[in-house]
Amino acid sequence: MSQSNISIILVDTQLPENVGLSSRAMFNFGIEDLRIVSPKLEWPSEKAHAVSVDSHSIIDNVKVYKDLKEALSDIDYSVAFTARRRDMNKEIVIKNENIESKCGWSPFDDYKFKGTPVSTIIAGKIKMQDGKILGDPEGTPLEFN
Repeated sequence: MSQSNISIILVDTQLPENVGLSSRAMFNFGIEDLRIVSPKLEWPSEKAHAVSVDSHSIIDNVKVYKDLKEALSDIDYSVAFTARRRDMNKEIVIKNENIESKCGWSPFDDYKFKGTPVSTIIAGKIKMQDGKILGDPEGTPLEFN
């Protein structure tokens, strides 16, 4: 099963084994587009290839980008996770009344998440950074029949 509309982006990756293991997880779920931003490792990497097992085609087609903006330039919706921030255990609840949205609601209303949203990127543009809205709302509200 192909998930051709999903991309995985690794930023500032230090260990080639993490890239290889990420590709293995992607392979298990049919995700093929792996992007690396500003890697702190030599690429391509024999170590990444060695641990990728059945996902060699993903490793062989990795795209490397100089910055996150470039890697997200063709992405319409992104969700980010990090191991760097230490507030990942803080639980937040998404509430429609607390979001800044042109349509006034979120499909994630009442969802509980661990971690703190750092930024929102829509159509490759950073629209929220560290809790501050950047620019004017864009897009068309969803309509349901």
